[in-house]
Amino acid sequence: MAAGVRMECQSRGRCPSSCPLCHVTSSPDAVAEPILLEVTKAAPIYELVINNQTQKLLQEATMSSLWCSGSGDVIEDWCRCDSSAFGADGLPACAPLPHPVLRLSTVHEPSSSLVVLEWEHSEPPIGVQIVDYLIRQEKITDRLDHSKVETETVLSFVDDIISGAKSPCAMPAQVPDKLSTTISLIIRCLESDTMYMFTLWGVDNTGRRSRSSDVTVKTPCPVVDDIKAQEIADKIYNLFNGYTSGKEQQTAYNTLLDLGSPSLHRVLYHYNQHYESFGEFTWRCEDELGPRKAGLILSQLGDLSSWCHSLLQEPKISLQRTTLKFLACRYSEIKPYGFSWLELSRDLKKTCLPICHCCLASTCRPPGPQEGLHCLLLLCCLRASRVAFAVSPPPVDLLGCRYCRPPLTGLSVHLCCFSATCGPPGSPLPPPVISMLPPAASPVACIASGRLLFTFPSCLTGPVLRWAFQLGLHWMVISTIQL
Repeated sequence: MAAGVRMECQSRGRCPSSCPLCHVTSSPDAVAEPILLEVTKAAPIYELVINNQTQKLLQEATMSSLWCSGSGDVIEDWCRCDSSAFGADGLPACAPLPHPVLRLSTVHEPSSSLVVLEWEHSEPPIGVQIVDYLIRQEKITDRLDHSKVETETVLSFVDDIISGAKSPCAMPAQVPDKLSTTISLIIRCLESDTMYMFTLWGVDNTGRRSRSSDVTVKTPCPVVDDIKAQEIADKIYNLFNGYTSGKEQQTAYNTLLDLGSPSLHRVLYHYNQHYESFGEFTWRCEDELGPRKAGLILSQLGDLSSWCHSLLQEPKISLQRTTLKFLACRYSEIKPYGFSWLELSRDLKKTCLPICHCCLASTCRPPGPQEGLHCLLLLCCLRASRVAFAVSPPPVDLLGCRYCRPPLTGLSVHLCCFSATCGPPGSPLPPPVISMLPPAASPVACIASGRLLFTFPSCLTGPVLRWAFQLGLHWMVISTIQL
């Protein structure tokens, strides 16, 4: 034992006689002098100290250096910082904060109205407890100068997203569990062909923020139904062909004015492709509608970027469909104490509707029993783009009305009401609960011409009716369609 370190010495022989700097004994039979000491066994220093008090102090110093940057003491699983280890904001800063790195989803590409963001949740076992994440969304108006921001929204992941429906445009797609530490977030309600910057901070239990991590993304060009655009181009030609009455002029004006810039670009393309020999589209509009009305319509053509304008001049455009899973949460306070990220997935089952698959393909069918069907699949027929959506059922405690599980073999869905005003308990409501279009499709909700067609029976009033409007506005999930 020497100075608290256990060492063992081995002989490496005598110094060679050729070395003028080595001391060589005169006797050839002299014992070799060791010229190298090797530490052959590693052990913690505090174990080598016999005194118990010194051993405890060394252990505390080691823990402080490991978890509290040497500027505080470890108390159970947190750091009590020294008075010199506080930041300019007055918060203790001895325990280093993890740095979450925000990234775009590697599975789901950004769409014209939606992006999926991901980051890894991590926190050390001692020193720091991450209690929340802050997500800031900024709309950048100048693509060359990112400092020019038009709108800014800051959301708390715990308070605004998973604790209730305060943020209808943001919903969790994945939360940490025992198998994965990934947090995935769906951001909706975005504008197409627009630059956005998303910034993420981790927040510990003292209110301290980690270093920021940001992602800048430009949403794709807006969705255009090419078939509908071609139909409108044919309709406008028929209205302009021959003598155009005042009623036909007004019909053409209303039709073109309601299109919006992307669809108007596509109508112009199809019109000039098929009917330019009878007059170019812009000239025909000015000739038939007059300069003022034509100017109001044609002014919309400048609302697109040059990139999207060039895409809309392609001979063929297509729609991309994908499937997402999500959690639809209703308001419920999450316990501020005893919050565990690893148990969050289990706790969310009490405050959020089960994970549903949002199918955006025309061949969707209800998931099989192996997928754990706990949600209602409503197939909505959108005549314009032929896109199917999926939505979640309402909370089961509203006026005693609840959804029955739909048959796994088909798409027929029955709405069962347990209110006295609806007849005997469990009896299905008289049709039509919700208008259907077309009748042969048998889903209970359809979209036609961009408008929801609902017909409610007398018992579905009050909270249920308000939920239905919320369903139509916020929980209609998520069109990830892009050019």
